[in-house]
Amino acid sequence: MVCYKADSDHRLLALTIHELIASKKPIWYKCIIELLHQQRTMLRLFKLVWIFFTHVKLTKQYDTQLSRLDSIQHYCTSFSSCQDCKGADLHCEWCHEIGCTHYPSLYCPQKMFLDNVWHKNSEERYCTEIVSSDPIFVPANIRRFIKLNLKIDDLTLYKRHIMCEIHIEQTVLRVKGSMGESTLYCDMTILRIMRNVALGYVRLLWGGAEPFSNMILMVVYRCELMANKCMECQALDKRFNCGWCEETSQCILLEECPRQAGPWIDKKSLCSKYYRDVSYLNKKDMRRIIRYSTWKSHNINP
Repeated sequence: MVCYKADSDHRLLALTIHELIASKKPIWYKCIIELLHQQRTMLRLFKLVWIFFTHVKLTKQYDTQLSRLDSIQHYCTSFSSCQDCKGADLHCEWCHEIGCTHYPSLYCPQKMFLDNVWHKNSEERYCTEIVSSDPIFVPANIRRFIKLNLKIDDLTLYKRHIMCEIHIEQTVLRVKGSMGESTLYCDMTILRIMRNVALGYVRLLWGGAEPFSNMILMVVYRCELMANKCMECQALDKRFNCGWCEETSQCILLEECPRQAGPWIDKKSLCSKYYRDVSYLNKKDMRRIIRYSTWKSHNINP
C-alpha cells in the first residue's frame, strides 16, 4: 500500500506504510486513516452500483414473470366451459364459482375447484355439469319436482348443501335440492305465470356458493291458455303433455281432468264427440283415420 504526500517543493513522494512506520514520523497515522477512508468510500460506491444493477436485473426478471403469469391467467379465463378449461395445454383449473382460472387457491372463494392431481393419470377431464341440451318443461300452477340430470365427477359436491335457484318472470325462488347418483331433484314447488308460456332458467347453488356456467333453460306453460279446441290441443308439442278433457272442454293435463263424464284425449286418440282410443293402431292406420276424420268434418252439412 502506497501513501502520497506533497513536500515543501510540491513534489509527490511515494512512501510505503512500512517505511512510514519505520521512520517514526507522525504523518504515517494520517496517511493510513486517509487510505482506509478512501477504501470505505470505494466499497460503498461499489456496493451501491452492485445494488442498482441487481435491482434492475431482478425487476426485468419479475416483470417478465408477472407478464407471463398475467397472460396465462388471461388465457385461462377465456374458457367458458369446464371441459375446455381442463383440456387446456397450460395449467388451468376449473372453479365451480368463478370459472376457469390459473390461481384456484387464490381466487376460488369456497375452494371448490377440480384439482389436476386427482385425475392426472386419466385422459378424460372430469367436470360436474348439468347434462341437458334441451330446455325442461314445467307446467304452471301444479306442484311438481324439477328433475335435472347431472354428470357428477367431483365427489366433494355430495357433502355440500345444494339449492335450486329458479328464475321466472322477475321472480326468484330457492328450493332445496336432493342429489342422487346422476340426478338432482329440486323440491316440489308451484310456479305461477300470467301468460300461456314463460321462459326462465334454473341454476344450482353448491354449499352457498354461486356456481359458474350451469344454467339450464326452463319453459313454464299453461295448457288451458294454449289451445281452445281439441285439434289445437293435440297439435301442441308433445313435451307439453297437454290433452283435451271432454268433461271440462279444456286443454289441460291428465291429472287436472276429472274424467267422470268424458275421457282425456291425447295425441293417441281422435278428437270427436264419439271418443275412440286408437293407441293400439300403427302409424299408417292412424294417418288414414285422421285423414278420413278431417275430410268428414269438412263435408258435414250444417
